[in-house]
Amino acid sequence: MKIFFCLTLVFSSIAVIVAPPVQDMCNRPLDLLLLGYYGTGKSTLVNVLNNLCDLDSGDEEEIAKTSTSESLCTKECANYLCTNGTRSLNIVDTPGFTDNENEFDQISTQISDNVPVLLKQGIDAFFVLSPVGRLSDAERVKLINFVKSLITEEGYGRGFIVFTFADNILIDESKEAEKINEFKSGILAVAPEAENFLNAVQFMFYRHSVATEKINGRKKRYSLEESRQRFMRETYSKIHEN
Repeated sequence: MKIFFCLTLVFSSIAVIVAPPVQDMCNRPLDLLLLGYYGTGKSTLVNVLNNLCDLDSGDEEEIAKTSTSESLCTKECANYLCTNGTRSLNIVDTPGFTDNENEFDQISTQISDNVPVLLKQGIDAFFVLSPVGRLSDAERVKLINFVKSLITEEGYGRGFIVFTFADNILIDESKEAEKINEFKSGILAVAPEAENFLNAVQFMFYRHSVATEKINGRKKRYSLEESRQRFMRETYSKIHEN
């Protein structure tokens, strides 16, 4: 079953797009929506999820062009078909939000207008990207509030908060839980009304350059390509199982 969009129309009326039941999800690409501030790694994830895990930013083989410059970041909503073995994802990358109020509102309107057109049947999952150590709680709340305006409450459970640039967080259940609880506490201190959303979504960690895991008391480091491949495999598994 797909999740639904809330569309705010003229005169503030609300319409809901309801997708028909899916007979066999494995026979079609699953639809994934990416949302986040600019520079949080959305376009990088598009490449990673197409098994392009060893590319540097700006590589000519990228299917979604990446840049560290705000002026060169994604400006339009765009579809990308990505595959991993026999599984496929239809990913919609979106323009990154900024901390400028007017620009945030313009991008919100652009996404609200374009995404339901690109994904007429709804979506199977959505990622909200949160870079470690780079956003204030207020900025995160603003993004979550936008997501809540776009997705119906019954669809929250298909969502994932993805901590990007999480290279310094050990691959360890307790360390990751500590970061998740810290994130939730910060959000709820500013916006207690976000509790239902935070309790419904799942959490993932994307290590951009290197990942470290403790195995039998010893630390094992994964290379850039290995780190990204781990995330790619986890993403396909979680979305198809969700």
